[in-house]
Order: sequence, then structure tokens, then C-alpha cells
Amino acid sequence: MKTVSHPQVSGKAPIGEIGLCRSTKWDRKSITLHVKLEVLQRFEEGEKLMQIAWALGLATSTVASICVNKDKIQANSRTTTPVSATQLTCCWGMVMGHMEHLLSLWIEEQKQQNLPVSTLLIQDKARRLFAQLQQEQGDGTQAEIFGASNGWFACFKAHHNVLLTDEPAVADTQAAAQ
Repeated sequence: MKTVSHPQVSGKAPIGEIGLCRSTKWDRKSITLHVKLEVLQRFEEGEKLMQIAWALGLATSTVASICVNKDKIQANSRTTTPVSATQLTCCWGMVMGHMEHLLSLWIEEQKQQNLPVSTLLIQDKARRLFAQLQQEQGDGTQAEIFGASNGWFACFKAHHNVLLTDEPAVADTQAAAQ
């Protein structure tokens, strides 16, 4: 008699024996702002978390997380964010979104005037803009803390396609050879 070995998942029963047919890595699903607002509307109307999750094809924990972050999601929907926008991890407050928008406009202005733009200069400008917007918004935004970290800057740079003057541009080797 021939024995067939089944792949093991973290020391538990073989996958074939317990009826699971999936890879070990889960796919992440991004949720549009429109769907998040629909979840919140259904929840406010009294629908149960499990019913909402089943109707929209979401995990119950995802629906619960959306309900917990209700204030941030609703604040985000009032800004200029398109309803089809998706976010995987977090919703920034209105101050952060406004600051990043103003910062990207400032960077474009600096580039049009052929002024140098560096990482440190952008981070400093971001801190100042954030503090200024916090003062203008009032008490509700004082809880937000922003340090213009290198991690934040890397994400900002990727989202806004920022190329700094101290970074080399990607060269076209064929054009350079000609």
C-alpha cells in the first residue's frame, strides 16, 4: 500500500484531511470608501455585524473595525477624497490629508522655481504645515501627533511621485549611448 504525504500547516493536521484548499498566504482586500460608508449606514440602521458582513462579502472583524473607526472614516469622506479610493491600513485625519495636499503643491512650486528640494527640507516644511493646520482647526485635532518620520516620508514620496533634487533620476542608457 502506498502512502501519500500531505503538506503540513504549522504542525496541525494535513490540509487534505481537514478540507482546506487555500494557500498559506491570505490575499488582502482593499475596501473602497463607498463600501465603508455603506457599512456604517447599515450599522446605524440597526443591522447586525454578521448580517452586514455576509451581505457585503466581508469578514465580521473587518466590519467591526470599520465601525470602531467610524469617526475617522466619516471625517475622511468629508474631505476631497474620491469615493472610489481604497486604503489598506489606516485613515488619516483631515489635518494630515490637507497638510499632504498643501505640501505636494509647495514641492511643485519649488520645482517650478528651480529651487532645491531635499528630504530634510520637505520634512521640516511638513512639520510646520501640520502645526499650522492644527492651530487653525482647533481643539479636536490636538490629539494627532506628527513627526515627519522617514517612514512617513517614504510613503508620501511614493504616493505623490516626488523626485528630489539630491536623488539621481533613472537614466535612459540607450539615449545616453546615442
